[in-house]
Amino acid sequence: MSEDPASEPPASELRPGAPTPISCPSCRRTNWNRDTCERCGLVFGAPPPGWQERLREVPAPYYVLVVVCLTFFLAGALVSGRTYRVVGRSLGEGRPVVILLHGYGASGTDLVPLAERLAARATNASFVVLAAPHGRVGKAWMQGGQLEQVKEQVEVSRQRILDTIADVEAAGVAPEQIYLGGFSQGAMMSLEVACGAPIGRRLGGLILMSGGWPSWPGVNEAGDLANLVPGAPVLVAHGRNDTVLGFSKARDVAGQFEGKNVNLIFLPFEGGHKIPPEVTEVVATLLGAN
Repeated sequence: MSEDPASEPPASELRPGAPTPISCPSCRRTNWNRDTCERCGLVFGAPPPGWQERLREVPAPYYVLVVVCLTFFLAGALVSGRTYRVVGRSLGEGRPVVILLHGYGASGTDLVPLAERLAARATNASFVVLAAPHGRVGKAWMQGGQLEQVKEQVEVSRQRILDTIADVEAAGVAPEQIYLGGFSQGAMMSLEVACGAPIGRRLGGLILMSGGWPSWPGVNEAGDLANLVPGAPVLVAHGRNDTVLGFSKARDVAGQFEGKNVNLIFLPFEGGHKIPPEVTEVVATLLGAN
């Protein structure tokens, strides 16, 4: 039925040649006025409203929501091509600063909960949770492919980490107060930076969790460790029952640092491919937990 019965005569009263009603294309109102819609005022026969007119009809709260979402996106994604989140003390206030690299296929914020747990124990430190540059939903430091593709992916990832280190230094943090840490492929990428080509600075230490030696061409051994300070702590933590990266991977990594001028901490644990509380506790203690 019509919402306004008085404006629409019953069909039985329609006579041949009588005017026919018009349905408004905007609000669907049935009109007997053939010039203008009686409800929304649309002028029949006029061009349809453009996007500007339709935009004016959007309620103001939606504009606020869009602006807020864009602000968070730009703040997180457009930091000189890098994406990271700082947990714990602000950059420049905390010592040491730990740059955490997530594993293959994880989100860029996958290690934020770990950083929050560590920050609650090591209240003196800052944690930078860095997102890998490759992939959309699941991020990766190296996605795979042909040899040249792999080399390019690793170099892009390496540069992202070096740029982040530069950001931390720009906040007044000395390189020997910067630690690299990672889980799974993130641990491999930490080794790529720390044990690869010279980076012009010596970092304070490594935190390697459930990782392995890089699976791509390039870094084959620890070498002279020109990118680490003498006596730097190197934590190698790995589950004995890891079915993703077997426990032998950890032994290989630890073996590379034996006899080197580092403080090697080898921490096997019962379990699989994960970061258990005992590892978190050792890391917090290493960073000077209160």
